[in-house]
Order: sequence, then C-alpha cells, then structure tokens
Amino acid sequence: VPATKPNAAPAPQPAAPRLGGVAVAPVLSQVSVRRTGVPVTLKVPAGAKVVQIKVVRAGATAKATAATARKPLATLYRFPARAGTLRTKLSTPALRRLLKPGSYQLRVRAGATKKQLGAATIKRFRVRR
Repeated sequence: VPATKPNAAPAPQPAAPRLGGVAVAPVLSQVSVRRTGVPVTLKVPAGAKVVQIKVVRAGATAKATAATARKPLATLYRFPARAGTLRTKLSTPALRRLLKPGSYQLRVRAGATKKQLGAATIKRFRVRR
C-alpha cells in the first residue's frame, strides 16, 4: 500500500476569468421588459465557456437585500462561442412576468464550467411603470 503524505496540498485550481464591462440600462419600463426582456451587454474574458446571470430583487435596506439575496428571481446561463462582446436578452416568460416596478440587481459570473465561476459583477437597474 503506497503511503500518502498527510499534508499534501490539493492541486491548485486555475483562476476563474474575471468578467468586465457588464452593461444594463439603469431604468427600464415595465412595458418594454414585458415585451422584450432585459437587454444585457458584457465582455467575455478568454477562457470563459459559461456565463451565469442572476436577477435578484434589491431591497431598500440592507436587511431586505440580505433576505432576498438567497432567492434569485431567475438564474440564466449563456454559453459564449468566443471571448469578446456578448449581447443577450433575459427574456424568459417567468422573468418578464416577475419584474414588477422596483429595483433589481444583476449578478454576473463567468468561468470554464458551471462549477468553476469567478467573482460576481453586480449591476443595479430599475423597472418603472
């Protein structure tokens, strides 16, 4: 039986690509969200094969924000073919129905796989009547 070293360090994980240039309109009308969804533009770094986008209701207070942080309204994945600019619309019927007037956060992460995602880039937007 080969002996293993008890203090052997696990193999280092490659650093997840850092996402940059996430853009969403600061204010959207509820009518446009219902019709076409939420347009999002982002810069996909080299090595990223998966982009995770979460939409979370942003409360007015820190306590409300913490409570809603556990339950996103939607979690969507995009699989970009190459690095560069990715333009997409968050237009699932359930999400379009759930986006009522109020403030929201867009949390975007990129990585090589769904299990290896980098740090989230957060952008706020508002839906108005």
